[in-house]
Formats: sequence, structure tokens, C-alpha cells
Amino acid sequence: SIGKTSRTVVFTLPGQACTPLLLPLVQKVFVHERHVFVYDGCCHSVEMGLALRKKYGSSYRQKPEKEEWECVSATPQVISATFPMAPLKHNKELTETLSKLKGDQASIVEAWMASVDTFLDMKAKEKKNFYTPFVCRMGFLMARSGIGNGDGTDKSGLALKNVLQYITGSRSRALSEEVINKALKSLKENRIKSEEAVKEFKLDNPGKILIEKCVFAHKGILIGEKTLIDTVQPKDDWSLKAAKKLKSCLCCAPGE
Repeated sequence: SIGKTSRTVVFTLPGQACTPLLLPLVQKVFVHERHVFVYDGCCHSVEMGLALRKKYGSSYRQKPEKEEWECVSATPQVISATFPMAPLKHNKELTETLSKLKGDQASIVEAWMASVDTFLDMKAKEKKNFYTPFVCRMGFLMARSGIGNGDGTDKSGLALKNVLQYITGSRSRALSEEVINKALKSLKENRIKSEEAVKEFKLDNPGKILIEKCVFAHKGILIGEKTLIDTVQPKDDWSLKAAKKLKSCLCCAPGE
């Protein structure tokens, strides 16, 4: 019945902490399917992770009387988003920089870095593993100023349209107005919920600097408002591959 009513079926990983373990396997099994790698800045991920822990608690447990199969059969997001399941053991500098963070922040930072590290490793081997995903930055969808839109223009609608075109394979034909409107409504609702959830967990500048020092310990990850390699820019003629590979160091702007 799914084939008759839906032309596209979407599978999602439960959280960033699961990425190092599951992403290589998913790519190997579904090598010819379309993949999307969605990421956020490390500081934003920390803020959301802290909000999840505040809402659910660090040791998530369901009460028997409220038990739901959808929740029982899945790893709770508060776990899969905030506890590193594949630590970056090969990074000697990280231990010292993480020790300067609060424990709850450090675990989220390590989970984020492990996820991005896996992505970078797979991209480096894309000629062998054929991993060419749609690389989507949450900042575009969340309409954050300063991320690829220096003039402050809201490009979230275009970014969403690009993602939908890729997922549904409808780039060469227009998506229905109904689909676009429902997707925009859902995005707006989730954006409001997200902004409200992290309001009390906003990091100050000293806190952001400490987190960025942790990320800086990984020489291959661009920090701040800079983007991961081949991040799709919101525009009508979007591409899965960047026109020019970013080879600048972490201290410079991309391309310098």
C-alpha cells in the first residue's frame, strides 16, 4: 500500500550520536539511494541538547502507564543527541579542551564532533563508497542571519524547497503548491518550538569560545558560521558539489 500512496519513503537516523555507527552501514546498504546529511553548528547543537535534557532528564525512562510502542522501539532523542556512542579516541587534544566544559556540554560536543568526523571521513572516500549526499545546514532552514545570507534575507523557504526537490526527485518538475505549503507550515511550527526550547540555554560568548576551541582541536572541521564541505547553498540552481573545494585553514574565511 505504501507504493501506491507514496512515491518516496524517508528513513531518518535517531540522532547525531548514532551517526558514527549507523551512517557507514546505511550508505553501504542503500548505496544507490538519495542521502541527506543535516547538521547544525556545534553551539546550536549544545543549546538544543541541553533543552532536551531539561525536558526529559539525562536518564530517560518511560512510565509504564504512559508507555507507547513508538517510543519503546526507538532510542529517545535525548539519548541519541547528547551521549557520544563512538568517542573520538584518536584526538589527543580533545581530552584537555573538553575538560574545561561542563559535563553535560562536553558530552554533546563530543557527540557532535564524532558525527561530523564520520561525515568528513566518508566524503574523503566518496570515490570508493559513492557517498554524495545533499549536505544541509540547519541554519538555512531556521532562517538564522549571517549564515550564507549576509544581507539578512530569509532563505529558509528556498532551502526547504531545495531539500524537498532532492528527497522526492522532483527537481525537473514543480512540486505541488499543497506540498510546499504544508512543508512551510511544518517548518515554521518546528522553528518556533525550537527557538522557544533553547531560549533559556543560550550560550554566552565565553561559553561559545570554549566550545569552538574543542571543535578547533579537530583540524578538519570548519567552525563558527562556516560550512562543511559541499553544503548546498539555497538557490534555484543548487548543486550537490561545491564549485570550489574549501582548502583554507580554520583561521581564514572559506576560499582565502
